Amino acid sequence: MPALKSTRIIEAKAPAKVNLFLEVIGKRPDGYHQISSIAAPVTLYDELTFEKADRIELTCDNQDIPSDDSNLVVKAAKLLQDKCSVSTGARISLRKKIPAGAGLGGGSSDAAAAILALNEMWELGLAFEEMVSIAADTGSDVALFLCGGVVHMQGRGERVSPVENRLREFRLVLAVPPFGVSPAEVYSRVRVPDAQHRKSASGMIEGFAGGNWELVARNTYNRLQQAAYETEPQLEELCESIAGVTQLPVRMTGSGSAFFICCKSADESAEVSQLLAEIEDMHVVEVSVLAPSAAKSTVGAGK
Repeated sequence: MPALKSTRIIEAKAPAKVNLFLEVIGKRPDGYHQISSIAAPVTLYDELTFEKADRIELTCDNQDIPSDDSNLVVKAAKLLQDKCSVSTGARISLRKKIPAGAGLGGGSSDAAAAILALNEMWELGLAFEEMVSIAADTGSDVALFLCGGVVHMQGRGERVSPVENRLREFRLVLAVPPFGVSPAEVYSRVRVPDAQHRKSASGMIEGFAGGNWELVARNTYNRLQQAAYETEPQLEELCESIAGVTQLPVRMTGSGSAFFICCKSADESAEVSQLLAEIEDMHVVEVSVLAPSAAKSTVGAGK
């Protein structure tokens, strides 16, 4: 859950996420795909500030990020206004640190932060379930960021349930290419498996519950990875380069373009980061999965 700091201006930190496991179950009548995914918030954050204003205004330090109704932050704010009959607006400032278009969920996390912050600033008193409902209406991945820990995402991603996590630490190294890919294009190319060949999230859920790092790492998977390669062939070349220099399994998060490598220790994470620095134009970030205790500490912060 994004952490809030309440002053005259409300500040929020919105974490990125990594899809450690992602299977596509089928195509829905509404055009979306049915998925099963284990997603984890990680220690890479966008930063937002909120201040009361006459209308909804969004500014961002990244000029490539839209500030109109197509931005999920604006969409979430206006949904809150409509559903709660709020006449007050908000001046929102967004500082981007999560790479856009990389499958790291920055836009969805920003929207979740907006729901939490505006619920506080406008004194709406919404229950958690009400905020989750608004999050689901905002976008498929928004609800997962309200839970504050590792979650199992189902449906089109809007149905989330907490995953018990007894791992004391889970380190990842993110490798982000200098380009993104279109989620719609990737999903349009994915081959939906039949039930016999469908991967299950049960092994990863068992690994987290038992505090078994090896079991979690062994069950990382992404059905969209091959479709992403077909959408942007350069991704496959980059994945091969990453695997070649690290000699470790490489997975993609979401619909791409970012990859991740699971690391057993801080030393291994630092070593992997150093090796990946050899790959030209690759943005490399060391992160950790947010521990349950850290996630819980953000609930109600700033009130």
